[in-house]
Order: sequence, then C-alpha cells, then structure tokens
Amino acid sequence: RTLQHAKWQYDRHVKPLLGSTPIESVTKADVAVVLTQTSRKRKVDGRVVGGPVAANRVRALLSSLFSWAVEHDLVASNPVARTKVRREKARGRYVLPDEMPRFLEAVDNCKNRDVADAVKLLLFTGQRVGDLVAAKWREFDLDAATWTIPRERFKSRVEQRVPLTKE
Repeated sequence: RTLQHAKWQYDRHVKPLLGSTPIESVTKADVAVVLTQTSRKRKVDGRVVGGPVAANRVRALLSSLFSWAVEHDLVASNPVARTKVRREKARGRYVLPDEMPRFLEAVDNCKNRDVADAVKLLLFTGQRVGDLVAAKWREFDLDAATWTIPRERFKSRVEQRVPLTKE
C-alpha cells in the first residue's frame, strides 16, 4: 500500500511539474515549486487534494528518492535538503465521554451485526482496522480473554497480546 500511495503522490503532485525533467537537472527551486503547489488545497476529480500534510509527504518521498540517487551516484546532491517542512494541524477527532452512550447505541442499532461487532472490538481494544481485518479465530483465546496478534504482522516483529474486556 505504501508503494501505491507513493506512486499516487508522484503522479498527482510531482510528475505534472517535473515529469520531463532529467533527475540530474532538478534544482532546489524546482522542488520548492512542487512543494508550494502541493501545499495548496484544490479540487481534482471531485476530491480535495493538497495541503501542508500532502506537501510534507511529497517532500519526504522526493528526499528519499534523491538520497537513493546520491547513494548510487546518479546525482551529486539532494535538492530537497534544507527545504521547508510545512506546519501540520492535528486532525484527531475522538468520541467524547458524554457522546459514548449515544455512539454505542448507534452501533447496537446497526443492522449488520458483523460491522457492529467489529466497531466494538476496535473501540474496546484500540487496535487498527487492518489488524482486525487480518485476524484469525485461532488468535483469540476467549478463556484467557486475550487476542494474540502474531509478530509477522508488526513492523517491530514483536508478538502483541491484546486484553479483551467483558464487553
């Protein structure tokens, strides 16, 4: 998924501005134009794209690409070095304590029991959607009230034991 997203970022933000420029000809000014354009929010195909977060992700992508190119003697230096990192605003939205009863009621009233159960499991364990989607029944020990997520599914390669509440 990371590779797909990197390709999408490149195709959406970098290629239109630098696509025909040879890598050894890309300057810090060229990178600044890409980052400035990327940092501007705009609608494309009915979706809002761009903004400071997008610019920072494109900056990281370009920096990685140019660092690799320097390492392999394709370019002399990384034109992304010492470019400005945009300030990002936190986007978190949480269910507040006084909202929780209504939220749980809405989940309980969901016609699709699998979805309702999945939402509750995510809520009560704090795990990621991807972890739950990849879960196997053999990972759950209901007698011990634990969910053991195998190390193969974690970057750190450490098995994770998640306690299960009575809910």
